[in-house]
Amino acid sequence: MNNPARLLARTLIGLIAGLILMVAAHANPGPRHALIIANHTYPAAQTGINLFGPLQAPPRDATLMADLMSELDFDLPEQNILRNASRQKIETAVERFVRKLPKNAVAWIYYSGHGIEVKDTNYLIPINHTFSSATDILYKAVNANWVLGTMTEAIPQGVGLLTLDACRDTLPLQAF
Repeated sequence: MNNPARLLARTLIGLIAGLILMVAAHANPGPRHALIIANHTYPAAQTGINLFGPLQAPPRDATLMADLMSELDFDLPEQNILRNASRQKIETAVERFVRKLPKNAVAWIYYSGHGIEVKDTNYLIPINHTFSSATDILYKAVNANWVLGTMTEAIPQGVGLLTLDACRDTLPLQAF
C-alpha cells in the first residue's frame, strides 16, 4: 500500500512538473531529454569536519522522477541516472548530457541531495568531499549556475529546466 505522504509528494511533483512541461511544450515542441542526479551516501556529519550527513530520500525521489519523466515522454537512458556522484562525475555527466542535446530540445536536469547557498549562489554537494567551510563549498561543490548555464547555452532554441530537490539546512558557515 502506498504511503499517503509519498503519494501526496508524487502528486505535487507531478502537478508542478506537468505545469512546467505544458508551458515548455507550448513554447517549444522539441524532443525531451532528462538527466537525474541523486546523491545520498554522504560521509557522517561531524562538527568542524563535515557539515553534511547521509540522506534517505534521494534514491526514492530519483525513482519517482524517473517514472514521471518517462510518463511525460522524456528520453532518460540509464546512463542519465547518476547516483552518488563526485564533483567530477556530476560535471562530466552534465557536459555529456548537453553535448547530445538538439538545439531545440526541452532539457530537464533534476538534482536530489544536499544543496547550499553561499554568497547568493546555489551549490550541489557531491559525495566525495568533506565540507566544513564556505571556501570548501565554493571550490569543491558544483555551482548550480554552471549547470543551468551549460544546459541553456546548448539549447538556444530550446527550453532548459533545472529542479533542485535539495536538503538545505542552515549551516554555521563563516562568511568572507
